[in-house]
Amino acid sequence: MAAHPPKKQKIMQKFREDYSKEWNFITKSKLSECHARCSICDTDIKIGSGGCADLEKHIKTPKQVKFTKIYTLCIIILAKRRFIGK
Repeated sequence: MAAHPPKKQKIMQKFREDYSKEWNFITKSKLSECHARCSICDTDIKIGSGGCADLEKHIKTPKQVKFTKIYTLCIIILAKRRFIGK
């Protein structure tokens, strides 16, 4: 039998501050360096294998889209209340 070549070690992506600059609702997770935290849907996202691509994938999920719409409406309502003075 032929010997199998050794497996390549996977390089895990780590959280970068650039993620928070691009998406203000993404922060560093307390789980690990390979996770990010979404403050809108209160979820920890694994970013170890894809980094930025994993975050873009999360943003397009139905749960995130729903929570983003609700979050945006709340911001608009609060802004209107402050403007009107109520």
